Amino acid sequence: RAGLRSNYFPKFEKLIIEPRIAFTQQFLESFFLEIQGEMKSQTTTQVIDFQNDFLGIEKRRWVLANDNDIPVARSRQISAGLYFKKGGLLINAEGYYKQIEDIISSSQGFQNQFEFIRSTGSYEINGFEFLINQRFDRLSGWLSYTFTENNYEFPEFTPSIFPNNLEIKHTVTAGSSYETDRFQLSAGFNWHTGKPFTPPVAGIPVVDNEVNFDIPNSSRLEDYLRFDLSAKYKFKMSDRLRGEFGASIWNLFNQQNTVNTFYRLDSNNEVERIEELSLGITPNVMIKMSF
Repeated sequence: RAGLRSNYFPKFEKLIIEPRIAFTQQFLESFFLEIQGEMKSQTTTQVIDFQNDFLGIEKRRWVLANDNDIPVARSRQISAGLYFKKGGLLINAEGYYKQIEDIISSSQGFQNQFEFIRSTGSYEINGFEFLINQRFDRLSGWLSYTFTENNYEFPEFTPSIFPNNLEIKHTVTAGSSYETDRFQLSAGFNWHTGKPFTPPVAGIPVVDNEVNFDIPNSSRLEDYLRFDLSAKYKFKMSDRLRGEFGASIWNLFNQQNTVNTFYRLDSNNEVERIEELSLGITPNVMIKMSF
């Protein structure tokens, strides 16, 4: 399958052509090869502003491209995957490459030396995903692994190439579920390596009344780990009235996970490290009635 999309912007006198192609081939009965490639563009950009007076709380707003300091963002990507499917077994392995050009630094949520600098750059992602899923009569289980390498390139920054703020190199998820006509029970496991962050320079944390940041995104948060459990029961009260009762526990073992960290100067002009934590053990209850 092939397609072509084109956009013309009279205000910029710019024509953008975006081809797309997808190829799928089945062989040896249970194997499938899939190759995809596409180009895209985006004329809106999200700008993130942080408030220094309240622990880095952010404001987000969408702005239109002006083909100057806010260019039209463009991307191109290609992926190739191999699938095996037979009976209740599915195995999938896929590699991909993606490049996004003409992004602005103020859309990336920097909380280091680049926070108040607006520059135009790009980032590249190389990745690999693996999934295995086995289904039986009422029982299903799955395991997935993802590897990602994601780097910025901003020519006006020093250094110009460094890890993306959202880069998570390794991710593992696993889960299982058991289901009958009225009852469903599910359990899940999530683990991934920490996101990068920028610490102050050791021994010289403050220079000219500002945080003296080290090499951007040169450190990483601790690994993230979470277990979840959920159950749902369906019941019938009459021919017209049906209901569902569900309960779940997020972060069953109350694991303390740091999801973001940044540095600011306190009132004594000393560096303060601020950490944002994910939710601890969190129960949820749901009742749904249909009539």
